[in-house]
Amino acid sequence: MASSAPRSRLAAGVCIAALVVAASCSGEPDTREGIRADADPTLLVPPVADGSIVVVTDGDSVPFDRRLLGTNAPAWITPSRLVDPAFHEQIVDMGATVLRMPGGSWSSGYEWLACEQQIGCEWHWAARPSDFVELLEGTGLEGMWTVSFNGTAEEAAALVAFFNGDVDDTRVIGEDRRGRDWGTVGRWATMRSDAGHPDPVNVGLWEVGNEVFGARADMGGSGCADFGWEHVWTCDGTEYVMGDDEHDGFLRFREEMLAVDPSIEIGAVGISGGQDGWGDFGNEVIEAAAGEIDFYVVHDYGFNEAAPVDEVLDRPSDAWPDILDDARDVLAESNAGSDVPIAVTEYNMFAFREGDTDGMMAEAISAFYIADTIGQMALNGVGIANQWNLVNGMTDAGSDYGVFDVDTGAAHPVFYAMALWSRFADAFVPVAVGDDLDDSLRVYAGRSADGTVTLFVLNETDEATESAIELDGVVGTLTGTAHMMTAASLDDRQVDFNGVAPTSTDLDAYPPAEIDPVVDGRLSFTFPPFSLTMLTFAPSEV
Repeated sequence: MASSAPRSRLAAGVCIAALVVAASCSGEPDTREGIRADADPTLLVPPVADGSIVVVTDGDSVPFDRRLLGTNAPAWITPSRLVDPAFHEQIVDMGATVLRMPGGSWSSGYEWLACEQQIGCEWHWAARPSDFVELLEGTGLEGMWTVSFNGTAEEAAALVAFFNGDVDDTRVIGEDRRGRDWGTVGRWATMRSDAGHPDPVNVGLWEVGNEVFGARADMGGSGCADFGWEHVWTCDGTEYVMGDDEHDGFLRFREEMLAVDPSIEIGAVGISGGQDGWGDFGNEVIEAAAGEIDFYVVHDYGFNEAAPVDEVLDRPSDAWPDILDDARDVLAESNAGSDVPIAVTEYNMFAFREGDTDGMMAEAISAFYIADTIGQMALNGVGIANQWNLVNGMTDAGSDYGVFDVDTGAAHPVFYAMALWSRFADAFVPVAVGDDLDDSLRVYAGRSADGTVTLFVLNETDEATESAIELDGVVGTLTGTAHMMTAASLDDRQVDFNGVAPTSTDLDAYPPAEIDPVVDGRLSFTFPPFSLTMLTFAPSEV
């Protein structure tokens, strides 16, 4: 639903309190046994003293799926930028993992072949599929593509062939319901090769349509919302899956696309939260496509209009435990014996840039919001996530969805939230903070197979906070470093990294602070005001 530039296997959900904060999920803490999580009774967090952070490094863990560090690469990022090696380096520097293309609601009008041939493309200046191929090759990242739900299943299958096919593949795609013959897999792979890319690229994740539930009433029918925005032919969940006499539905798209490349995963469009206002769209999709969903797609935008700072900062931890409950329950009922991953393929603070009248999305507060959102998604069962978006454009009020400024290429503060998460460990472990720190710090802890422990701490307040840190379960000496983003205020647009004002996105050029050797997991650390801090503790031999 977000406005665009010119317009616009999962870890089980766990009790956030058990992994992130000191509050008990089941009432008062048991001082003999620690705080027990309702969602997973094996996750125990010991009671902690005021001013303390305790990490249970040898406790049960929740894997950190790196696909949570995805972003969106819309087609209005011009071809010249998409093929620019310097831009590729910026994306790699931010730690991105999955690039979703060709961009939100634009996906509904993006006819891939017309845009590749630059004949009849609605946006003659927009990026071509071959430009996206160069983007994927230049970054080495995995691609996700949203096919137009207004097209045909064979048209989508031909695009799978364009990205993933071999030039000598003679398998026939065939004629679509509109009478167009889409030839063979090799035909489209040859088109890619002729554009300078002989080898297939890694587009392994696919969506059928964008926000189909939001179809415009004049296109999708009388049952669609009066304020609909999506240019698609239905807003009915069952029709979306099954199609009708004139249109292919999700199942037909999936069948034809998998026939070209059985290794790809194909997601069905749903909604998060309750079904009110959307005609039970999400439940209809899940039930009609039971057993045929590789992942379930939702989008999440926190606000439609300006909100108080405290409300913005609290929203990730307040909202995420409940956002996916309905979808998760219905998915489990309709897909017995199979865990269907949930993919949040668009998320940001505001659904409309114009609603962000304070320009928060280009300020330091956005780094805190996105950093906390990634952590909350990870701990609440999201498997794939794509921040909206890489490059967008700024409103008169100074709001911008983009990680990078459209004119200068400079990184907005949100860049550092993504880059710091890319330095996190392989899995989350339980962590607790003293009651006096609960209102000032948000804390995530992790461990890796080599014994490295990480602690990601968000200090969203204007006061420095000193804490005694205990890495419970650690024996011996660890070497520690601190990577840190700091801001003068939450509305700061220029932030420091590791004590300097960065002039590039190559964060390796700004060495982290060294921490005195940590003996048996005990240390003290002061978290500066308005800071994101990634503490890394490695065994001396690592």
